Amino acid sequence: MSVPIIAGAGSLQLLEVVEEGMSAYDTLLFAVGFVSSAVVGYLAIRFFIRFIANHSLRAFAYYRFGLAAVVALLLVLL
Repeated sequence: MSVPIIAGAGSLQLLEVVEEGMSAYDTLLFAVGFVSSAVVGYLAIRFFIRFIANHSLRAFAYYRFGLAAVVALLLVLL
């Protein structure tokens, strides 16, 4: 659901950068960053969906409860 918002914000930022001028090196860096971000994001989502299909999030829930207890204790003591 956030894809259109992120794409719009990225497009506006790209327009601002292009208006100010962008060297060939900067364009290459932008393209490499964009492609690597897309590939890593896709792979992370694919891995997570496969992981969720075969595993439970019970360990993550216990971790969150433990972290919440530590944070609450620190807030009370400090």
